[in-house]
Amino acid sequence: MISANAPDCRVQMTLKEDSRLRFLLNGVFRQGVRVEILAGSSIRQVVVDHLGIAEDYLENRVQTLFLNGKPVDDVDAMKVSDGSTLALSAAMPGLAGATLRKGGKYAAFRQQISFGSDSPVPVLRKGRMILKLFNQVTEEQGPAVLTKGIGISGGDLLDVIRKAQDQSLLQEILKLEVNGKIIAPEMLAPEIATEAAVFLSIS
Repeated sequence: MISANAPDCRVQMTLKEDSRLRFLLNGVFRQGVRVEILAGSSIRQVVVDHLGIAEDYLENRVQTLFLNGKPVDDVDAMKVSDGSTLALSAAMPGLAGATLRKGGKYAAFRQQISFGSDSPVPVLRKGRMILKLFNQVTEEQGPAVLTKGIGISGGDLLDVIRKAQDQSLLQEILKLEVNGKIIAPEMLAPEIATEAAVFLSIS
């Protein structure tokens, strides 16, 4: 579970350019990671300004969006509050995918479950949200989001480290810092508590 509190530790990894460890790290986006935002901003502002995803990518590549579990059509009208969960996906297959697609011709079939714009407009302030990325969006945008930094649980990070160790990928970490202290990659696990709130950034 991702903690909503300030991080207990900060982890900075520098990886080889073509490191396979990046693909393991992309897996955390399916569970959700915490990112800092200006709460009260529109979905478009959060995706483009805060996450650094290109506007044309949002328009053309991101075909399905969920805000707090409900599909969204209008990325300008919908505001992201502190503690919200935003999920981004490329086109999903089948009728279900077509129905959930933003602005699609089947959108009328899901009016009762879609996220409406009649909620009060929140005041702009610093906050955090949970971000989930799926399918091609994870592969194409996950690395850039990791560069900016994400909040994850110590348990999720330890899962990645164990998988990396099993696949002999720890050697692809060129530099590793925990709270500003350089350590050997194999010493990361003892430094991180499972319940810890971790801020992780990758370069």
